[in-house]
Amino acid sequence: MTQAQPQTDSVVRNPSPAFHAAVKWALEEAKHSPDEVVRFAAYYIPIWVQYRPTPDQARAGGCEQCTYLGLWADRWPGYEKSPHGHIWLFEDGIRRMGGGLQQQALATLLHEFDHALQRDHVLEGMNRAKAELAAMAVRPSYGCCGQ
Repeated sequence: MTQAQPQTDSVVRNPSPAFHAAVKWALEEAKHSPDEVVRFAAYYIPIWVQYRPTPDQARAGGCEQCTYLGLWADRWPGYEKSPHGHIWLFEDGIRRMGGGLQQQALATLLHEFDHALQRDHVLEGMNRAKAELAAMAVRPSYGCCGQ
């Protein structure tokens, strides 16, 4: 079994070692996902890290002025063909989101896996539902029936 590893693809400036480590951590987390398809994606879809997208990548994403966190493409000029495409994660965009770098890298990776697996935003919905359930579990209850 071939193991995917995040690979650096330099654009303007190289991503930081901390970002590379966060993406590697996110990829390892994905390899232990309870979702068998996510585990498959973590092993077989090439993951690239860049500081920000190239102008061609931004155009392909549909918005040249937008901040990108990640991008999935089924093929890209200059990259070896991959049966499930390629994923790029962009340090600049992920850092702009704030929060923990590892958690943001994981959330972006799962989002891009959804695109690659043609099940857009399924994982995000599942994670949102889990967060809502967790929030409900800690809400204080006042009086009868939560009033």
